[in-house]
Amino acid sequence: MSERERQESRILGRAGFQALVAAAAGISALSPGVLSGAPTTSKLIPLCLALGLIALLRSGYRPLRWCDLAIALPALMILASSSEVAAWAGLAFTTLLWVWTGGKSDAARPGLWIIAAVALRDPLMLLAGDLFGAEIIALDTRLVAGLLTLMGEEPAASGAVLQTAEGHPLLLLWNCSLFGNLSLALLLWLSLSLLAAQRLSLNLWVYGALALAAVAAVNTGRLAAMAWSLSGYDWLHQGDGAAFLRLLLYSLVITITFLGIRHHAAQTAGRL
Repeated sequence: MSERERQESRILGRAGFQALVAAAAGISALSPGVLSGAPTTSKLIPLCLALGLIALLRSGYRPLRWCDLAIALPALMILASSSEVAAWAGLAFTTLLWVWTGGKSDAARPGLWIIAAVALRDPLMLLAGDLFGAEIIALDTRLVAGLLTLMGEEPAASGAVLQTAEGHPLLLLWNCSLFGNLSLALLLWLSLSLLAAQRLSLNLWVYGALALAAVAAVNTGRLAAMAWSLSGYDWLHQGDGAAFLRLLLYSLVITITFLGIRHHAAQTAGRL
């Protein structure tokens, strides 16, 4: 048996244990919404968590340390909690400690960073909504009003409410804000980039910024169309248009990210 085969036969090393804890904590955080039939988070969250687990498991065998077991306690102690935020916070704390104690040369760092980002997304969204929700939504309203002005409309914006001269009032809510879509796009870009490239180069950051700009443009255009006409609101908010735009947003982020990964790979190969 070769050395590689011997390593692959040792399943529950450090990476296997970390992946097991992360999967259990992730399931604990996602299960309340799934069991209630009303998921409170995007489908991208479990997808990115799975990408993080894949990156973690392919990092190779490393012996399990006692400190890995101790660090896992915060995530494991909250498994029985019915609070999604507590479960995500426990996983984030545990994962960041593993990053810190693993060192810069730890091959598991990309997977751990992905899992930490997944765990932090929903708690940070709630915190941002509590602290800066009104200001962020007001910025959304001004962006949409500016686009409508360029389209020849005369919108009136006040806080979270936007209305055109011949249209209907549009109330912007936190769940529909640009901030939420940007955070999901950033998470998807980060997960794919770290899974493929292991580290974030300047080129990858540039393509990440392009992906975020594309999401901002599409989301602002969606809200402008919803404020422009009632039929546009119905189609984009609850109809087939909502599903189409979600698919468009995800496709844009994935396409731009893969272009960045190809550029990064080509540049890396050129330096060898």
